[in-house]
Amino acid sequence: MGMRKKLLSVLLAGCMIFSMTTVCFAEAAEESADAEYQEVAQAEETRTDDVMDSEDSEIQEDEEQDLVSENEEVVEIAADAASEEDNEEIILADESSSESVNTDLSADETEVELADAQSGTCGTNLTWTLENYTLTISGTGDMTNYEFYNDVPWYNCSVQTVVIRNGVTSIGDCAFWSSRPTSITIPSSVTSIGDSAFAYCSGLTSITIPSSVTSIGDSAFAACSGLTSITIPSSVTSIGRSTFSSCSGLASVTIPSSVTSIGDYAFYYCCVITRRTKPATGTSIGQYTFYGCSGLTSITLKST
Repeated sequence: MGMRKKLLSVLLAGCMIFSMTTVCFAEAAEESADAEYQEVAQAEETRTDDVMDSEDSEIQEDEEQDLVSENEEVVEIAADAASEEDNEEIILADESSSESVNTDLSADETEVELADAQSGTCGTNLTWTLENYTLTISGTGDMTNYEFYNDVPWYNCSVQTVVIRNGVTSIGDCAFWSSRPTSITIPSSVTSIGDSAFAYCSGLTSITIPSSVTSIGDSAFAACSGLTSITIPSSVTSIGRSTFSSCSGLASVTIPSSVTSIGDYAFYYCCVITRRTKPATGTSIGQYTFYGCSGLTSITLKST
């Protein structure tokens, strides 16, 4: 009886030990499983992070590559634009060169035409020649009166000296307007100087009007800004309208007693004129004859 109790106690103790051992093994297994799960989860998380980092890196690389491509395209566009500008400049340069060549050709053609037409007629019995910038009028009788300055046959020719030969009796209207000679010779055969005959000859500094001249036309010497003095011969009986107007450099003028009429604005705005000798009393003097002669300081009246 005592042995059974001991045996039963031993068996119960063994069962308890086995049961406790089983629980320990189960807990250890569970802990091991948890550890493995955590390791797997951590590894999966690490792998996911690596994949995401790799994808981010690839995306960044793609973006950088796209940016580089865009920059390259911008550079190419800029290069193309610069090339187009260069081409435009080349085209403009070519056009300019072409225009220059055409202008030179036109100038050469004009010179050739002038060279081919350096003589002609300027009156019924008058001829003109141009050589070495000297225009010579010769023959007998009156010169043609031209309506406009560009109607004269030597228009656009370069004229420095005008020589009018003896035998010419008149200088035509607008004959030398804007020809801008610096020297003019008028012979004693000339009796009249036409309207605007020497207008705007700014290079003319002096001129001798011969005693054969009896009339000086309207605006005959208008705007001859280079003239500094003028002596009107005693043969002249009339001075036309605006004859010496705007001769801004004219400082003195002598008007003889033979002059019976002076037109309107004859010496209009001859600003620096300081002295003038007026003809005899009773001479007809037009309106504004000496208007604007701000430098005029003395007037001499001659008796009849």
